[in-house]
Amino acid sequence: MKSAAKNMIDVTHSIVVHQNIEQVFDYLSDLRHDKEWREEINTTTVADTIPGLNTIAVEDSFLSKRVPNYIKKLQCTEYVKNASVVYQTFPDNDFFLRSSRKVELLSANETRIIYQLEFHKAIVKFGLGFNLPAFIVALVTRTAMKKYMNKLKNILENEVVYN
Repeated sequence: MKSAAKNMIDVTHSIVVHQNIEQVFDYLSDLRHDKEWREEINTTTVADTIPGLNTIAVEDSFLSKRVPNYIKKLQCTEYVKNASVVYQTFPDNDFFLRSSRKVELLSANETRIIYQLEFHKAIVKFGLGFNLPAFIVALVTRTAMKKYMNKLKNILENEVVYN
């Protein structure tokens, strides 16, 4: 069990945005918006018009020049309106990934976003063709996550958000 855990990357970052919780949650819970703030996302299709529990999403992401179109199927395994949403890969997916997004009300127009990403580090070898130590993968992921969250903050605070 210990070796399985050491092959998992688990990174969490939080940020405060000046926007009401409903607007933040509606935007964040709909994976179709991810391509606007996560640069590795090529496209995301969602079967339902309004995301919710058991919603299925198919995400096409850029892993590397070696794997420019990595397709993964995700299912919403947790959905609590204006609180949390979790998407996770299906068991038959090549690599495990779990994306957890939580929002916390701080004031009428202030919301904390907590974004957690868990994935098996074997996807890095698949994308690059070679292994990297887990601490390097975690560091690169953490750096990218901070950048993405800042972009998300800018979108939520400065652009009109529609579903």
